[in-house]
Amino acid sequence: MAFTLGDKTYYAQDTKTLKLFIKTLDNKNEFIKSIGFQDNDEIIELRGFKPQGPDAAKLVSILGYDQKEGAEYTAKVIRNGKPLDLKGKVKLNLVDGNLITFVDSSKLEAKNQWLYN
Repeated sequence: MAFTLGDKTYYAQDTKTLKLFIKTLDNKNEFIKSIGFQDNDEIIELRGFKPQGPDAAKLVSILGYDQKEGAEYTAKVIRNGKPLDLKGKVKLNLVDGNLITFVDSSKLEAKNQWLYN
């Protein structure tokens, strides 16, 4: 997911205007950095799609899903009142997840045999 990292979402929708904005940047989201988004950028277009209306936030989430490392990504934003085209290469957010653990040593042995034989 490009616009989320763990349980943190890097965009927000104004409930009155329904406009979408890049929010809460913390310099941890590699995708956000690689495309050149900045805090408070108003999202106008992502990959040729214009997320608008009450379901715009869902579309942003979808447009950030299943990206390929190094792929071209384009966006249009309004920054400081001026339209701006952003273009960069996708940098994936890699995070450690939960590991599979075994409480039964025989299962651990079976896993090791499968992996290393």
